[in-house]
Amino acid sequence: MHLRVCKKAPAGDGTGPDLATRWTVYNSHTAGERQYRATTYSRLGQYPDALSLEQAVLEIRRKPEVLGPEHPHTLAAMNNLAMTYSKLGQYQDALPLEQEI
Repeated sequence: MHLRVCKKAPAGDGTGPDLATRWTVYNSHTAGERQYRATTYSRLGQYPDALSLEQAVLEIRRKPEVLGPEHPHTLAAMNNLAMTYSKLGQYQDALPLEQEI
C-alpha cells in the first residue's frame, strides 16, 4: 500500500490540501492498517486483540469527514466487529450492529 504524503501549502494559495483533507487521508489509512492487523488477529484466533482494533476502525470510519456511516467500508467494519463479538460469545453486542447493517 502506498501512502500519499501531504505537505501543508502556505495558507491561502490554494495549491495543497487543507488540514481537514490531510487528516481525513491519515485517518482513512490508519483505519485500513488497523483493519489488516485485526484480520490477522482473528485468523490466529486472538479475538480480544482483534476486538479492540475493530472498535477503533469503526469509530474512525463512521466519522462523516472520513467515510461516514453509509460507506461500504464502514458497513464492512461493522460486520467485522459483529463477527468478532459473536466469536467471543458477546451476542448482545453483535446484534445491534447486524441490525444496522
